[in-house]
Amino acid sequence: MRVTAEDFAFQTLRLQVRPLHEDDQPLFCRLYCSPSSMRLIGPPMSRDAALASFGRTLQWQRTQPMRSLVLTATDKRSNDAIGLVACPGFDATATRLEIGIMLERTANGKALPREVLIGFVQRLFVMLPVQEIRARYRAANKPIDHIGRSMGFALVAPSPSDADGLCTRVALRHVWMPAFGCVCTDS
Repeated sequence: MRVTAEDFAFQTLRLQVRPLHEDDQPLFCRLYCSPSSMRLIGPPMSRDAALASFGRTLQWQRTQPMRSLVLTATDKRSNDAIGLVACPGFDATATRLEIGIMLERTANGKALPREVLIGFVQRLFVMLPVQEIRARYRAANKPIDHIGRSMGFALVAPSPSDADGLCTRVALRHVWMPAFGCVCTDS
């Protein structure tokens, strides 16, 4: 199945979500180098490491088949980029994918993480044969846990590999409610 990052662009009532591009380098570095953004994800990157990761991500997103899918969420009103939503181990033929999200602090408390995740999950289910979408996060990340639960992601029983404090929530195609994705339209 041949897809491009542009195939996954979408918009919601308040957000335009489009593929990562060169102009997003400052946002990418700000998020990945920030101790506050990374506090529940992992250690912050150095600027050099973030720049290298940004270059690899763009390259992997442009190859065929795509190896990574990263989209930038932009506030329609202000036109400010507010964060990234991603499927890091992207495989267009996979039955299971993992997703993640990183947003600027200014996006917190406005239901924007939920809005972008609903649109992203809906887009993945519409575009791909994927049957299961997983989100893994630190147990201490209560906001993401709440968002996952409110979107209908089921909590998966911890496995021995989750001993490091990770939780996994999963959305299944056959029980994904169309109402959860109704805020999303094609770009």
